[in-house]
Amino acid sequence: MSSSAPSTGDNGTGPSGIDKDNLLVLFCCTPIAGHMNPNLQIAQYLVSQGYDVTFLSSALNEPLVDRTGAHFLPHLGLQNYSSHNIFQVFPELPHKTEGFEGFAWYAENLWISVMPSAAESVRQALAALRRRGGPGKEVVIVCEAFFSGILPFKLGAELPEGFDTGPKTLCTSILPATFASVDTGPMGPGLPFDNSLSGRARNILLANLFAAMSPFKEVNIHRDKMLRACGAKRTVETLFNGHDKIIAPGLFDASWVCHDTVLQMCIPSLDYPYSDWPPYAKWGGTLPVKPRDPDFKPPAWFHVIIANSSTLGEARQNKIIMVTQGTIEINYSHLIIPTLKALGERDDLIVVALLGSRGATLDSLIQAVPENAIVVDYFPYDELLPHTDVLVTNASYGVFSHSVANGVPAVMAGSSEDKPEVAMRAERAGFAVNLGTGTPAPAALGDAVEKILGDGRYKTRAMELKREAEDFDALGTVEREMLALVGRGGSK
Repeated sequence: MSSSAPSTGDNGTGPSGIDKDNLLVLFCCTPIAGHMNPNLQIAQYLVSQGYDVTFLSSALNEPLVDRTGAHFLPHLGLQNYSSHNIFQVFPELPHKTEGFEGFAWYAENLWISVMPSAAESVRQALAALRRRGGPGKEVVIVCEAFFSGILPFKLGAELPEGFDTGPKTLCTSILPATFASVDTGPMGPGLPFDNSLSGRARNILLANLFAAMSPFKEVNIHRDKMLRACGAKRTVETLFNGHDKIIAPGLFDASWVCHDTVLQMCIPSLDYPYSDWPPYAKWGGTLPVKPRDPDFKPPAWFHVIIANSSTLGEARQNKIIMVTQGTIEINYSHLIIPTLKALGERDDLIVVALLGSRGATLDSLIQAVPENAIVVDYFPYDELLPHTDVLVTNASYGVFSHSVANGVPAVMAGSSEDKPEVAMRAERAGFAVNLGTGTPAPAALGDAVEKILGDGRYKTRAMELKREAEDFDALGTVEREMLALVGRGGSK
């Protein structure tokens, strides 16, 4: 918990004087690790501040929710998947194509196809909260941006018994902002920021072309059909207040703009200076390093990390390089194996490869693990990053945030989903080298790592961003904005 977090006080009220005993907080979130983890951190913080918190998620995630102290309610139907079984529920996921086709696959399968079950999950959860709290308690929803189950209600779908109007919603956006801005290219390819007159013309032209082309056009048609099936009475165009007449929205924009308040969960220095964000969109800050799990026990190899920690400066033999592809990208030949090949003969480095999934191995993919490498199936990022000199990553937003929270410079190599956008922002912020591909050659990886090790400006900038993130107080910001919504009355 942040040291500058708002105090609960002794009177059971929040920072704005709102009675916590009359407030129920419901979290809605895409049920995979990269989306769950930051929202579980926020939920745990709110529980620690005395709020009554319920977390709607998949059955396999119930133990994770229990650790936060929040109440658990289950997802229904297709939405009831998690990182533990996502490849069984969506067997084509490991084989999906990259680029536009891959981007559209995520929209079709993890956002649109799950929408009816996600919406019904929300409806049942709200009914359960009303039964538990009675008519006198106000419900506020904290909703992760990629979760589609709220959207039908924002467009007029029938509410459960006990609700005349929908609860206010606070969006926690833990992806690059899914809002079509005239200042940036459309989400996906990771185009450089350009808000010049010619750049804005480029951005508008590309956004309009993307919306009209396959497969995006077909995805939007499917979205609209699914919304009608969920009972939506208005179209998504009504959410944009005319902005869609200036620039065509992207695939996921409706799930971002539909909320009463949107918190983009990073500090301003990690994103672009948008000129056309709606007034309800704000910076939420980068989440802090999590407190150590009381059950954490350092593995046998960890003494090597401590003896060579980056915190020791020059008083050590080796520098530490961490490489990870996150929890969904399991083709280790894309990044982890090339990194081991690039750095495996360096006797001045220790390379720690995190495979991101319990029980995962490289046994059939590499003849022998280099002598200077440690390969681990799963390990908490925040236990290793404080000792790390350079992070090599495929540029997920979560790892991007962990890197900043720990003040670690990074090599970014991503080409799928939102990863090119993350890598571009990291490079522009000055703490990362962006390789511009998801399958870099070993030589390119070795050169990028050496560039960061040889240029102290990357570490200096990473530490500046770390301090900015700490000063921003992301957890306290979420609490204050949530209470501001409750105290404001009405919807936007």
